[in-house]
Amino acid sequence: MRRRLNKAIWFLVHKLPWKPILIWGPWILVLLVLTFYGIENWRGQRALNKALALAKKQELSLRWEDYNPIKIPDEYNLAKSSIFDGYRDNNDLKSIISLAKKGIAPAEVSTNRSDFRKPKARALLTSKVDIRLWLAPSVRPKTEREAAEKLDALFPKRKDFLDQLHAETEFKTIVLQASPKQFSSPLDTTFSDLMRGYSISQICEEDARLARAQGDVDRALSRIEINNAFLNQKAPNLLVPRLIAGSIAEYNIEIAALILRSGEANSSQINRLHRLLEFSLVEDIDRVLLGELSYSLATSEEALKDRQLLNTSIPLSTTFAATTSGTTPSKWEEALQKSFDFSLRRIPSGWLRRSMAQDIERAVEQVEGLNMVHTEDRILFSQRIERAPTKATLAHQLLGQASEDTWKKALVKLHMSDGRRQLMQVAARLELHRLEHGKYPLALDELGSTPLDFFSGKALRYELKADGTPHLWSLGPDQTDDHGLPIQLNINDAKGDLVWMLTPIPGLTEADWRRATDN
Repeated sequence: MRRRLNKAIWFLVHKLPWKPILIWGPWILVLLVLTFYGIENWRGQRALNKALALAKKQELSLRWEDYNPIKIPDEYNLAKSSIFDGYRDNNDLKSIISLAKKGIAPAEVSTNRSDFRKPKARALLTSKVDIRLWLAPSVRPKTEREAAEKLDALFPKRKDFLDQLHAETEFKTIVLQASPKQFSSPLDTTFSDLMRGYSISQICEEDARLARAQGDVDRALSRIEINNAFLNQKAPNLLVPRLIAGSIAEYNIEIAALILRSGEANSSQINRLHRLLEFSLVEDIDRVLLGELSYSLATSEEALKDRQLLNTSIPLSTTFAATTSGTTPSKWEEALQKSFDFSLRRIPSGWLRRSMAQDIERAVEQVEGLNMVHTEDRILFSQRIERAPTKATLAHQLLGQASEDTWKKALVKLHMSDGRRQLMQVAARLELHRLEHGKYPLALDELGSTPLDFFSGKALRYELKADGTPHLWSLGPDQTDDHGLPIQLNINDAKGDLVWMLTPIPGLTEADWRRATDN
């Protein structure tokens, strides 16, 4: 063995032409690397061109400008209104819950956080929230009406703010515009403006509870109209704004349930409620998918242009959580950011372009022949889920965009929200039937045409409870009829149905429900 090793070493030292290797070897290596990069970049560009041609053939636009709203004059843009000046610094405009958690609420407000916690009940079956608990025990009144009047007196600026905002929504539109680079920047205000709508919708829901306790249905309805201004706002047509809109829509559903359960709304107010619940989160979901794609293409090209994934002058932590502006990155943040950029500079541009081409092909496959429209033959939830992208491409991984199963989970969440909205619209029609005929219908057919279940594509399930009140349900994302067993709130894969009952069943468990339905 030693003999063979010595012979091999002697051969390498004395027989190989080291001089030509040392002279031409580096050049050959450079040529091979350049050839590799050239071939990969050519393959990537060719794949991207083919994908773009396919999208063009399907008449699908991938220009960011088509998914970014058109700018309007500031005087007509509610987002530019002075009404929001100092909003974050004015404690009187924040939710009672936030005040209590921060320990800066007035002495009359309860400091016990559990007094503000909503019961962990099924969707649309949330146990009644007793707003008397929002006040300290020493000043807690006997009736909710007195509690609501007390809270209004403690926080007059909240109601004044919402009333003024409601007045402005009647003649102004909310328009949020941003370039892809701005939207991805942690220091840009677009995302915070979107979240502002969410925080205001939370205040609207709390204020609606005060209005319900005082029998002021019109005030509660006006809070839905404020939320609708944020639901209908013009913003970059991306998944994040749509998911934020889904959270705002959930507050509208809560307010609608409060109004219908109060039994104090007249037919005119219930018709108004029905109209206010018309906004759908999923009817143009294809456009959101294409907006995400145009955003990915634009940011990928931007990254290829300057070969920089992150701004090294901004702390890396701001990518995940807002920090005080003006701070500088720490040494470890700078090192990590530079390592990201070092890696990006050595990736052939063709790899990213081929990844972008894969995104386009998936999007074209998903939206081809599928249109969400207001007709009974719209696509079923199951079809949409089957075509949802489930694998993160290289571009998504590098740019930190939609990861594996992001679209599927988002679609489930948005459809669940829209399904609950659909139930509330039918619930409003059930209330109108009761006001006109003195009782609820024996079957939904008595209401005339009703929307089909988002999840099954068939009729919604309906029956009267023993006390004569309605029990209405949709099959939910598992597309299985659980006979009205309510699904847990915001659990994507949970068993159960989306349910509406006029008289909720607090603390309902699956075992309780099975015993009740088996008898």
